[in-house]
Amino acid sequence: RVQSLEAEKGKGETIEWLQVRRVIDGDTDELSNGITVRYLGINTPEKDTPLWQEATEANRVLVEGKLIRLEYDTNKQDKYGRTLAYLYVEDAFINGELLRKGLAEINTCNQKLKHLDALIKCQWEAIKNQRGIWKCVQPQDIVYITATGNKYHREWCGYLNQNAIPTTRERAVAQGYGEACKVCKP
Repeated sequence: RVQSLEAEKGKGETIEWLQVRRVIDGDTDELSNGITVRYLGINTPEKDTPLWQEATEANRVLVEGKLIRLEYDTNKQDKYGRTLAYLYVEDAFINGELLRKGLAEINTCNQKLKHLDALIKCQWEAIKNQRGIWKCVQPQDIVYITATGNKYHREWCGYLNQNAIPTTRERAVAQGYGEACKVCKP
């Protein structure tokens, strides 16, 4: 169903409340209206890779059969026709919960995301506590990327903006950040 929260929020926003019919994997669900929703700003392990099953099960526990709220950003669909959204169950930010558990990593798809700061905090918590995909990461292995750049940096580099995303060199390269910054030389 679609419910207007205009009276509550006073902004004229229309927010969709739907039930998750089936969890497809760690970051993709089928909803009660038949659409497939892909979680915006994160990527969980793919099938037949380490932690895929754990990410899928965590997502199942968080959302399957529950009423969720969808929030959209600039891009509403991906190239596969899936709806892109931030998901909430009551006040729980599901995209962030999966990051916090270390079962996802930030994926900006080279776009600015309105909740990037919150996503960064969640991922940083998982890295600091060595959860999930970050289990064996040491502090010296951390580099930083940005949503719109193509190089990876050290934390103190002047070419980073305030939305520096912590990751590993290996993950930065896998996401297309193929070159180290020539200034900070990570």
